[in-house]
Amino acid sequence: MDCALRLAGSSVLFVACAALPLRAADLVAELDARSVERHAKIEITFAPPASYARPYDAAEVRAWAEIAAPDGAALKAPAFWFQPCEEKLLEAGGRSADWIYPSGPCVWKVRFAPSAVGEYSGAVVIEDRGGIHRSAPFRFECTPSARPGFLRAARKDGRYLERTSGEAFFAIGQNVAFLGYSQYVNGTAKLDEVFAAIAAAGGNFVRIWACCEDWAMAIEARKSPWGRSWSWKPPFVPMPDEGGPAGGKCIALGSAPGDSVTASPPRPLAVKPGTAYTLSGRLFSTRPASIAIEVDGAAPAEPVACGGRSAWEPFTRRVETAGGRWWLNRLAFHVRDAGGAVLLDGLSLREAAGGPELLPQADAGAPIEGSYDQIDARFLDRVVAAAEARGIALQVAFVARDLYMARLSKENSPEYAGAIAAIKNLARYFVARWGYSTSIAAWEYWNEMDPGKPLDRFYRELRAHFEGIDPYRHLIATSAWAPCPRDWAHPALDTADMHFYLRPALGDAFKDAAAAVAERAAFLRSRTPDKPAFLGEFGLAGDKWELSNYMRKDEDYLHGHDALWAATMAGLAGASMSWWWEDFDRMRLYRHYAPLAAFVADIPFPSSGFTPVAWRERDPVLHAMALRGERLTCLWMSDPAASWWNVAVEGRTAPEIVNAAVAVPDLPEGTYRIEWWDTYAGKPIRAETRAIAKGERVQAPPFRRDIACTLVPERAAHR
Repeated sequence: MDCALRLAGSSVLFVACAALPLRAADLVAELDARSVERHAKIEITFAPPASYARPYDAAEVRAWAEIAAPDGAALKAPAFWFQPCEEKLLEAGGRSADWIYPSGPCVWKVRFAPSAVGEYSGAVVIEDRGGIHRSAPFRFECTPSARPGFLRAARKDGRYLERTSGEAFFAIGQNVAFLGYSQYVNGTAKLDEVFAAIAAAGGNFVRIWACCEDWAMAIEARKSPWGRSWSWKPPFVPMPDEGGPAGGKCIALGSAPGDSVTASPPRPLAVKPGTAYTLSGRLFSTRPASIAIEVDGAAPAEPVACGGRSAWEPFTRRVETAGGRWWLNRLAFHVRDAGGAVLLDGLSLREAAGGPELLPQADAGAPIEGSYDQIDARFLDRVVAAAEARGIALQVAFVARDLYMARLSKENSPEYAGAIAAIKNLARYFVARWGYSTSIAAWEYWNEMDPGKPLDRFYRELRAHFEGIDPYRHLIATSAWAPCPRDWAHPALDTADMHFYLRPALGDAFKDAAAAVAERAAFLRSRTPDKPAFLGEFGLAGDKWELSNYMRKDEDYLHGHDALWAATMAGLAGASMSWWWEDFDRMRLYRHYAPLAAFVADIPFPSSGFTPVAWRERDPVLHAMALRGERLTCLWMSDPAASWWNVAVEGRTAPEIVNAAVAVPDLPEGTYRIEWWDTYAGKPIRAETRAIAKGERVQAPPFRRDIACTLVPERAAHR
């Protein structure tokens, strides 16, 4: 049963890598260069000596590189299973789309970033059921460069961040969490536009998700063509006794003429124009039946006949793409004749000449856990490269929470241990494929875990695992859907992250972002006295956490401006991170990063010994916050009468403040160089040198809404 269906039209992405049968062979390590700059990537490729049913499972196979550094350090860099892809940037539906198409057999790769200048040597190793396989030695040279090092908690002051190369790092940026075909940031073209805008305004930090399930980028998640996660009602039925394993499932196509089922991958499949494909599977029925197969609206060719012998019967169909056809959206199966239920299993689409499977989750029983989407993995390669090009550090949430959350309820249960084992495999993959990049700031386990889950064992075991597999010692983070001081203080987590939204349920605090963010940030810092802390999500929301209608009313982003400065002056390791990236981009709000970035550019946060203080000035009434240090004090004052609510919603005009004077609590007396800053223009507006007695108030220049200044004692200024 072999006939052809021709396709025409267009549409974007899907696929995974198949472990193709391979002949045993010695390992041959191929380096993409013999010389590499410090902190840049060198890539080592080697073919597997066997085929693997579960190439991502360390219990079946492990691969790595053993590397000797010029300083004598012995390093171990994990390898990852890699599907080669052909790639293009095409137009689809009036916008740029990433066409990513799997091509050729899978291989192992090691990505390594040397940190010491000199000659390196090493070998690649595979441990599998056949034993341990080792390559011949290789060598490469590391040359000097000005590339930044990896991020870490600062050694002098663990509340702040620095690069391993020594530079202080203060995080200014936002979330761009959902990336993918159906999203606002639909591909790398739009992503680079957003990254460029962030970087041009002085931003340097973005939080992304690689765990979104089928509606955006996710490395390990359900991406079934038979339904969507938000309305999961797939046409699955138990496998007949005659046809498969007990407890297995298959696809029910229908039982009467006119019944139909559609397979529609969450991303349209990348296909090649003018190429022959083989669509195959098997059908089961108890009575004779015929099924017509429609491909992207093309008229069905000769129906597939099923003899009704109560046994699985294989079928194949030849599918040919027309010239100019780059995408495939849907397959429909129409019951033409049937006297009973017709079942489908083993649906497959490959090039007729052979090649990787294009429908990896078409089976009802296709595994989700332990199967990593290679198209999204290639897309994440592009995301990391775009971040590197723009000098942006990424916090990457990498575990699909709902895939594991229910199993992490009882620490001593087999389900809990199984979840840990599976997430260890996933962590290994992320470290191996993307850990080389100095643009990876932190691995975040998941977005907003249940804070009531007993996660101590999880955190301890995963931390030990990361220490064994991550030679770059990336920061490890997490988040919860409510404040979680237990996590903030946990020794197995490097950072503390709280998500905070201005909502009407907060009462008056909803209307004053400066005061609300200052209070929440101070609370977070009080529970996290010795590690980097962040407001990792922030925004205006309704009481059901939806985007507030007030967001567009506040077209000048006054609430966000206040949140950026308040989080900074509360002693956090970064400014507040906006969640509403679509509106942020549409409203071109990136300009608000520039003034803060200019203000903090020369502040040596890790060595300043800052003590955050906050108070209320009485005449005039002002919010005041300061980072008080021995060699530098930073001050910010804001006018509550000019809150975002008063200005953007009630239409009041921000009054000019002409007589503000302030005394920073416990500021040592002495002579200070004082520089006042316009927080919207991002530049100094007045500088003076004056003696300040203990408790003396310092007069500010006239301002509207808010103003900042730095105070440097004269003895520090001359050092």
